[in-house]
Amino acid sequence: MMRLRVGIGRPAGKSSVERHVLGRFSSEERKVLDSVLVQSVDLLLSQLALQDDARQDAQSPASPAGGRRAAQEREEEDKRKPVNMEKQALH
Repeated sequence: MMRLRVGIGRPAGKSSVERHVLGRFSSEERKVLDSVLVQSVDLLLSQLALQDDARQDAQSPASPAGGRRAAQEREEEDKRKPVNMEKQALH
């Protein structure tokens, strides 16, 4: 489960904490909050994409050996290995 927590800080000076917590945001605080919300949505979308990729890797036929990416890496590694000519001549 994902969760986003946003702190609001402490009131300046001797202002009431209750008034600070329950009051409206100043225009400057609102700008900061808007930026935090945009960044949070971007982060959430990235996290969901990673989870979707992981789920697809787990469901792919190559998953028991480390997932799709690992299977692709093994294929590339196999392409770079020298071919044993003796075995080919026997076939």
